[in-house]
Amino acid sequence: MRPKEKVSKKFDVVIIGAGAVGLTASINLAQAGFSVGLIERGTLNDMMPDVLEDGHTTALMSGSLKPLREIGALSLIEKFTQPMDVLRIMSEKDGQLIPADFKASELGKKSFGLNVPQTPLRAALTQRATKTEGLEIFEQACVTHFTAGDPDAVIEIEQGGKIFSVSAKLVIAADGRRSSMRDMVEIEIDERIYGQKALTFMVEHTKPHENISTEIHKKGGPLTFVPLPNNCSAVVWVHLEDEADNLLKLKKQELEAKLQDQSNGILGRLSVKTSVRAWPLSSLKAKTLHAPRLVLIGETAHAFSPVGAQGLNLSLRDVEVLTSTLLKAAKLGQDIGGSVILESYAKSRRLDMEGRFYGVDFLNKLIRRDSPLEKDMRGLGLDVVSNISPLKHYLMREGMSPQIDKEAI
Repeated sequence: MRPKEKVSKKFDVVIIGAGAVGLTASINLAQAGFSVGLIERGTLNDMMPDVLEDGHTTALMSGSLKPLREIGALSLIEKFTQPMDVLRIMSEKDGQLIPADFKASELGKKSFGLNVPQTPLRAALTQRATKTEGLEIFEQACVTHFTAGDPDAVIEIEQGGKIFSVSAKLVIAADGRRSSMRDMVEIEIDERIYGQKALTFMVEHTKPHENISTEIHKKGGPLTFVPLPNNCSAVVWVHLEDEADNLLKLKKQELEAKLQDQSNGILGRLSVKTSVRAWPLSSLKAKTLHAPRLVLIGETAHAFSPVGAQGLNLSLRDVEVLTSTLLKAAKLGQDIGGSVILESYAKSRRLDMEGRFYGVDFLNKLIRRDSPLEKDMRGLGLDVVSNISPLKHYLMREGMSPQIDKEAI
């Protein structure tokens, strides 16, 4: 048995989890002048791919791109991203697909945002993090104990057979939907399991996508094509678990034939260019966003199915609002890990988080049902939104940059 060694390090903020959200928060806070420790169970990879190797992307709205742009990560991956100028929803009616278009130009904007591949994004964030002053990264490190005290919290970490402690005024849990930090402080969650899987992959097509993100509602589940460079699109195809498992067993040519039929040829001939990944669908939200000296952000606080493209958008808004909240507190000489500050943050995020959670839950349930009445309800809802301009424009603006976040910041 290896000897235990205790080494004490002090930070203003310690962040647990170096996914896209944890990395973004770490860089933002370090650049704002806080001393930051970042603890990651795995190993970070800063190798930028030459080409896209998977179809795992996120449609980021304009308001969510701000923190990535400010830390210089977005400029590193521009060649992999693609603007989304139009959001098109197509519903089946009398055997035909009827489109409803939401155009950024109606709001005087060029695009709603960018489709951003996850692998290059994580590499770019890692590159920026390793060069950020005031940020210390602990890789292959596991949190074994957490104690909230006054004026600091103490975290015990195991790394490379050694055990040491770090302290911080505030600990930020960003370690994902199965968060060990959330479990340590016994924060309960509200979780919805949908019995569905999302298949994600990339396709090349013979017709141009024209920067249109298209979501098709047909029997079997929504099929979404999100534009990428070089006449390619990322695909998110949602099915009941058994149906998704059957699709995963198909040969490439068989899958392409199924996809071709489901897409009605809107993008011409389709060719699958990457492996197919499957993601079980569920949504969750934490019942509270903080405990003494600890706050939850990202998928530790809320997690969604891909329907509605809310996940990382909401998480990046967490980062922006939390950074602003902590900066204001520090300038006023307040305790950044105190209950008053953490409750202020939680209050400012509650409406946005809960609205998206219940909205996505309702949308997911509505989309997966195929009765004539529910199909008519979907069609009627789209007709109402499409034909009432003030309502349509309000929903588009809220999708790009929610008003609630402007008020919080």
